[in-house]
Amino acid sequence: MSLPLTAGRRLRLLQIHDANTQWWNLDEIRFCRVCLKPIVGKDIRITLDDQERPHFACPTPGCHGTLPDWELPRLHL
Repeated sequence: MSLPLTAGRRLRLLQIHDANTQWWNLDEIRFCRVCLKPIVGKDIRITLDDQERPHFACPTPGCHGTLPDWELPRLHL
C-alpha cells in the first residue's frame, strides 16, 4: 500500500533522487531541456511503481522529460 504523495513527501523524493540540483521547496523552477519550458516542482508528476520506487515526469503535456533532463534556469542579470 502506497503512502499518499503529500507535499512533504513529494519534496523529500525530489531531494533524495535529484543528483543534479538541490530542492528547497516545491515552488522552485527548473528548465526542461526536452520541451524547453520552465516547470515548477509542485507540478512534476511523481508515480510509484510496485516496489515503491518513484518515477518523475515533466508536467508539460506530451513531454517525455524526466529528472535528469531538468536544470536550474540560467539567470542573466
